Amino acid sequence: MHRRTLIVLLGILLLAMPIAPNILHGGTVPCPQQGGGLLNAVIPTVSACPGVVTNGPLAAFTYDSCMVHGCAVLGFPVSFNATWSVSTNGAIVLYTWNFGDGSPQVQTTNPTTAYNYMSGCPGASNSCNVTLTVKDFAGMTDTIVQKLTLLIVPQFTFQPMSPRVGQLVTFQSSTVQGYCTAANNFSFSWSLGDDTTASGAVVSHVYNKAGFYRVVTTCYNSSGSSQVSETFHAASSPGPLAAFTYDSCEDLPTPCMVPGFPANFNASFSSSPNGPIVLYMWNFGDPSSSSNQFNSTNPSAAHEYLSYQNGSAPWNVTLTVEDSSGLFATISQMVSPEVYPKFTFQPLSPSSGDTVIFNGSATSFSGLIGSPSNTTKGYSWNFGDGTSGSGALVSHVFSATGLYRIVLTVSTAYGLGEASKTVSVGADPPAAPSVGGGGGDGRPPFRV
Repeated sequence: MHRRTLIVLLGILLLAMPIAPNILHGGTVPCPQQGGGLLNAVIPTVSACPGVVTNGPLAAFTYDSCMVHGCAVLGFPVSFNATWSVSTNGAIVLYTWNFGDGSPQVQTTNPTTAYNYMSGCPGASNSCNVTLTVKDFAGMTDTIVQKLTLLIVPQFTFQPMSPRVGQLVTFQSSTVQGYCTAANNFSFSWSLGDDTTASGAVVSHVYNKAGFYRVVTTCYNSSGSSQVSETFHAASSPGPLAAFTYDSCEDLPTPCMVPGFPANFNASFSSSPNGPIVLYMWNFGDPSSSSNQFNSTNPSAAHEYLSYQNGSAPWNVTLTVEDSSGLFATISQMVSPEVYPKFTFQPLSPSSGDTVIFNGSATSFSGLIGSPSNTTKGYSWNFGDGTSGSGALVSHVFSATGLYRIVLTVSTAYGLGEASKTVSVGADPPAAPSVGGGGGDGRPPFRV
């Protein structure tokens, strides 16, 4: 914790505090000040108070750990100063300290000492009764007791220390004794300096612009709150570029997304000038699926959309990539279900007058790739000769030879899809010659 931070936190409360202690205690008489007031203990020697008689020593001390008197912070050395103690018998020769936290008392001939309250204080509001006993040259003693309340202040660290644009920065509140910690039932809120906020003992954030940012954390509980801030610079840096394609139709144009078929996502087009992409983080925009979020070191991923019947389509798919320098990039694409029908026909080389069977249910999904059987579909056919038909399975007779373009249109609640093929209709082959050349035996011709 920087001392300047503590001053900001506590200075307003402590500006009015006297530098020297009030030594009006134990029945002693303070030195009178001109005008009838009290000199308030600033008496380096008794001779500074002519006409006033005291008997023996007078104990007094100040303390601080924040460069302002009367401030003590848990986990920081507290400086105690007893140079204010005096005696009519001469010098103070022994100072005995009891810091009020159950630790052994300390005796010293030096009027100053320091103590670190690492375990806190047992009293209400984390307070200790600090006792000083002074002994003068004549062996006389005097004792003073002052209440010391330990302050608990916030502190946090962040990594990396010199972040760059696009790099994930992690902020963590201190877990060290003496600070606000989650273990001590404190909660945390954060202002991250770019109009974003967060909560929790540990938060992460990516800065998208270079500049200086002032991050403020507030720790609070039912007793109150306290703040601390740090300023850092996010430097500009070329980061990675995120990109991906998707497809669920192996033999149809991409991108193609059909519900019920695994959609194959390919992020191998992502790159970075800083080195390889080390992590691919997917959000498939499908919250009803347990596999909605997926992280991998492999640029390929697959996801099967089954929730489109509940009205969740289209889906907003987001890819975040991290490169070897710890920089991030994100891209999002809207993915909608599409209709790509298939059909077959028999025979493959019909002659004029043959009955041709067209099957829009050529796949196991009733003509709509990946479409579950309970999806309502409509089939309409254009046979290329001015006639049409409807239904998943239809038949048609072409009366003339030629090339015919057959178009199947499948309609669903998600739109229309078309598939087309060309059918070559040939002439009837000539009849095979009769066996024995006898002018025909009445059997129908044999077609090959």
